[in-house]
Amino acid sequence: MEPIRIVTFTAVWRRPEIFKICLKGIRRLMDYDPARFQIEPFFVVSEISQMRQLAHEGFDFIFHKNNPVGEKLNAGLRYVMENFEFDYLLEIGSDDLIANNYLDDIEPWLRAKMPQLAATRLHFIDSVTGMITFFETAAIFGLGRCISRATLERFAPDYKLWNDYIDRGHDRASWRNMVQKHVPVLRVSNRRFSLLDIKSEENINTIEPYTFEKMSAKELLEHYPEGGDVLRLIEQNAPERERYLEKMQLDYALTNWLQEW
Repeated sequence: MEPIRIVTFTAVWRRPEIFKICLKGIRRLMDYDPARFQIEPFFVVSEISQMRQLAHEGFDFIFHKNNPVGEKLNAGLRYVMENFEFDYLLEIGSDDLIANNYLDDIEPWLRAKMPQLAATRLHFIDSVTGMITFFETAAIFGLGRCISRATLERFAPDYKLWNDYIDRGHDRASWRNMVQKHVPVLRVSNRRFSLLDIKSEENINTIEPYTFEKMSAKELLEHYPEGGDVLRLIEQNAPERERYLEKMQLDYALTNWLQEW
């Protein structure tokens, strides 16, 4: 049985302390079971510090301006299509962790050569407050999404999976572009503890719209080998917690007021 060749695709912007944890998670996936999964990481970066960090790790990357983000993503995809041999592209954000069990869950579908598959469940954890939310949806989100090389070839020669001139809504935009190409998607009912998004003040989206989980950060993070690093980060951010919570409450109140208005 040949290993499935996977390129992980990560666009990076700021949040160096979280990105460092993300890198540990990607290296763990590389070492998990090379006989079944041959994983090569790739990154699109926009800061010199990230270039140095990845060069030190020996990972492949390109440098591209961060705005607009859609253009940055497409530049990365073009590079991957022209420079890597792979079966699937696996999306991982620079603030995300994927548990090894997720690869186990999706392996049968990857071997069945599904054009595209997307997870349906993930957790968010706030790196300042330690608050946790669980998100389950039929909508498409980027974390854990796998797209076959054959599917991506439908976007040749410019490989514009995302819309160049947008900074928000990339998952939705890429999904619409997939629909226009008549690409089906398999929604995988992944395990409850398999995908984790680590939030910070730098994120475009926050965790407020989702239902909060009644569990401790420790209970959630024990499912991820890098969980101890996330816990230490939450403790380091403790002095900022009160100010951060006040800002969250104001932002949430303003959002509700704008919706009502």
